[in-house]
Amino acid sequence: MKRNLILICVTTFIVSACQSEIEAELEKHGVSYDGVPEKPLAYIKSLPLEQQAKVLKLRKRVLQNLVFVEGGGFVMGDIIEEVP
Repeated sequence: MKRNLILICVTTFIVSACQSEIEAELEKHGVSYDGVPEKPLAYIKSLPLEQQAKVLKLRKRVLQNLVFVEGGGFVMGDIIEEVP
């Protein structure tokens, strides 16, 4: 019983240490897991580190470029002149 408990504690420590290294590496790329919902986060963490960084950079860029558009109707397209 004691042996199993020690094994679980050591395994948990190793996994958390590896996770800290990954997060430190991602911070070098200027990205983090902050704010990523649970399901996409599980998928992102399953990717190789380089792809994780690319996905998180894309997410960061997309979120920075989002703008709030108030609800309502609008006319889409160019209505100034008609082209035959």
